Amino acid sequence: MSESKALGFLFERTTRIIKLNFHQLFKELNVDITPEQWVILDILHQKGVLSQKEIADHSFKDAPSISRILNNLTKRALITRTTPKSDKRVSSVCLTEKGNRLIENILPEVESLRDRGIQNIESSDLANLISTMDKIFANYNN
Repeated sequence: MSESKALGFLFERTTRIIKLNFHQLFKELNVDITPEQWVILDILHQKGVLSQKEIADHSFKDAPSISRILNNLTKRALITRTTPKSDKRVSSVCLTEKGNRLIENILPEVESLRDRGIQNIESSDLANLISTMDKIFANYNN
């Protein structure tokens, strides 16, 4: 197996197990969201009110995927979308009170899960991994 093929397999395997762990955590917490929905909620929690395009940029997801996720989060009353009359193409998205409560309730468990992923990894190794991942991203993004 070539190095690039092996690397792709490792990325896929790692992404899959991370998502599986997030699914299991949300199920244990009796929270009806997906890891993809969590990413959007977390971005809104960190950044505040954003446009749909800004959410797509921060999450690296395409517009149709973002639209679908936002529709589901709106149905669950975790976010609201407001569209100004002056420009119907742009909507502002923000967390609702229910969305903020959900994040406050599960964020400690999510942070614990994130920490589990990097336990037993030396700081220098983690820094190298982050640097390498950024370089790979840049190679594909150019």
